[in-house]
Amino acid sequence: MVDAPAGKFQGKELHDYNGEPFVAFRAIPYAKPPLGDLRFEKPQPLERIEGIFDATRPGVECPTPSLPMFSHYSKGNEDCLILNVFMRRLSSHETLKKVIVFIHGGGFIVGSSLPYIPGTFVNAHDVIFVTINYRLGVLGFLSLEDEVSPGNYGLWDMLLALHWVRDNIRAFGGDPTDVTIAGESAGGAAVSYLTLAPQASSLFTKAYAQSGSASSVFGRATRARKTALEYALSVGCLDGEPDGGVFNSDHSRAVIACLKKLPLEEINKFQAFTLDESKFVPRIDGDFVPTDPLILLKNSTYLRSVGFFDKAHLIAMNNNERSIMETNVKMAEMMLSEHLGLSREDTQRAFGALRDSAIRFNVGTRLPNSSQLALALKSVESWYDRRYGSDFLVELSSDLNFILPTFDYIEATTKSDACNGWLLYFDHYPEILKGFRRGIPHGFDLLYWFDFPVELMKIFVSDPNIEEMSEEDLKLKQHFSAIISAFVKSGNPSGPLTELIPAKVPIYDAQQRSHINFGPSPTLGSDLEAHKREFWKQLISEYK
Repeated sequence: MVDAPAGKFQGKELHDYNGEPFVAFRAIPYAKPPLGDLRFEKPQPLERIEGIFDATRPGVECPTPSLPMFSHYSKGNEDCLILNVFMRRLSSHETLKKVIVFIHGGGFIVGSSLPYIPGTFVNAHDVIFVTINYRLGVLGFLSLEDEVSPGNYGLWDMLLALHWVRDNIRAFGGDPTDVTIAGESAGGAAVSYLTLAPQASSLFTKAYAQSGSASSVFGRATRARKTALEYALSVGCLDGEPDGGVFNSDHSRAVIACLKKLPLEEINKFQAFTLDESKFVPRIDGDFVPTDPLILLKNSTYLRSVGFFDKAHLIAMNNNERSIMETNVKMAEMMLSEHLGLSREDTQRAFGALRDSAIRFNVGTRLPNSSQLALALKSVESWYDRRYGSDFLVELSSDLNFILPTFDYIEATTKSDACNGWLLYFDHYPEILKGFRRGIPHGFDLLYWFDFPVELMKIFVSDPNIEEMSEEDLKLKQHFSAIISAFVKSGNPSGPLTELIPAKVPIYDAQQRSHINFGPSPTLGSDLEAHKREFWKQLISEYK
């Protein structure tokens, strides 16, 4: 049992993949339940829990959309603001352990902390590992872009969870002054947002973002108010058309009051998936997100003011991030055909219109204020079509969700000599993956440091044919975990690589632009995806 400022917590012994024991405290609430009047509000701190809290059982997922594509997720429970604490064993706390807080992915729409069991990791590296839930989709990010409904509630949830860690983790044996935040996909984007948030600057010392950044298209709402009004209209909480007439704060209060009373099953009925808009995700609110992340990441004065340069940064992406975009494009075409009941000819026509809209949307996120967007679109279409043909949209959306945002982030670290950043490219081809999912697809890196059952990974990458990891992959898991652990403990991920790479692993800088090619035989590389980055640099300078 642990007696912390938040209460007394009874944990449980679990066993990792190798059968070794570790200790877990699960489903600990870190905020008041966001129910009733607290729905669509910033999270509220929880008073100290009376008695002994039973932290032996798994918690719940936050609500997710009621759509066929998300049928493998639980519908969730609104009382979901919980966190989990894992460790090798309870100690005397004479020597405090390093702390890592992991933020799950899922496009800010789905996912939870439940599958992320770090048993093997904590046993091998003796750190305190925290995983968290945060509100998703409509409940987490709906916004009317005003003081009544500013949105970003899911980001505020993460911030409150970090406050809980600062105030309580010492009781679990963790060092509250040395916390690493980490996340994958939407979690990676969240990590990036937290590094830019003034409110979070004192709550962590290191940041590891995998496959996502604050500038990723999937994590940046560009028309949050219009999306929210369309949604309110669809559930009977708005009279008239979303774009019609005057809409003031009184109208906002009426809409939010109505939405607060809706049953959860009604809240969950929203179309979360589309190629030409990012719905119910973080937005520029002038508070948590002061302005466009693309601007913030280039502003050295701002970065210095929020302590960005005082932290160590590990930024990573996989060699097959595009797999998720290929899945999304195929899914969109299937939805037009099957769910709308369109003929083959009508499906092709509708998908062509959607494709054009998606291209405009993606390019527009890089040129939000351009009066020459039409000319820029022609340049983009010509460049991508000549190189990728029918894969144009897949490649474009992959670049703007993963490749360019990764460099937006890592290049921000070069704006101060005092800042250390490393770029890791997971360049491996597991035997168990074939076809367009070969290599390291989006999300597959998680298999290399969490104890995921194979059945869950089949769902993650939508491949029912995945088998157990090979000996090579199990060895690679040890190496990858060691790199993350080294970063968590020292702020430098290169320690475990010194035996694998016969050269010093350099910090990323604006001249050499070096990165780690990580795989069974790691190497050093430089100027990753240079041709794409140069194209976009020239495009933006010409059409900004």
